[in-house]
Amino acid sequence: MSERLGRGVLSLSKQKWEQLPDGKRRRRAGSSDKAPDYFGTLTIEVPGAVGGEAVKMRLSGWASKSKKTGSPYIDVSLEYDREELRRLVLELASAPAASVPADEPTDDVDWGDIPF
Repeated sequence: MSERLGRGVLSLSKQKWEQLPDGKRRRRAGSSDKAPDYFGTLTIEVPGAVGGEAVKMRLSGWASKSKKTGSPYIDVSLEYDREELRRLVLELASAPAASVPADEPTDDVDWGDIPF
């Protein structure tokens, strides 16, 4: 049994591709080969996350074909959404600092065992 941790949408990039009246698509003139073919968002609910809220991510995808088999696939990149990154930084900055207990010195050192 699998529990869904997130939900997202990936759509064809309107900056790189244009939809023709016959339903086909054509690459826009001047668009970069390196630009993603798809853009989208993904909202992830991470159990135990700071604040217990869902985290919004940005998705980018590049359509490609396997060099070995020729099978098509989408190479995906995942980044924090700009607004989400700001929210997370503010949460961390306002969170109380974790106190780390200092090691207490002990006096049970046998100074006679030191060779100098």
